[in-house]
Amino acid sequence: MTQATYFEPTVSFVMAVDVNSSYRFTVGYPIYGFNFTPGMIGLSENLGYDPADFTKVSSFLTVGFGWSYYFNGKKSQGGGGGDDDGW
Repeated sequence: MTQATYFEPTVSFVMAVDVNSSYRFTVGYPIYGFNFTPGMIGLSENLGYDPADFTKVSSFLTVGFGWSYYFNGKKSQGGGGGDDDGW
């Protein structure tokens, strides 16, 4: 395998739900400095694609959605315990 460059501009939107958790939406566009060939996945023919299509650098769109929970020892406000200090 040869060495290649890699660049992935990414945009993320993070929305905090409370002190311990958040939702995330991410969109990225990775660009690899190598071109894809069918031989990389074990194929011996082009499967009808024009060989000129394999000279372009590899890139694709990534979309992600996630939920994060933070184990930082803090509790959410208004937990019903009667304390107003948040612990």
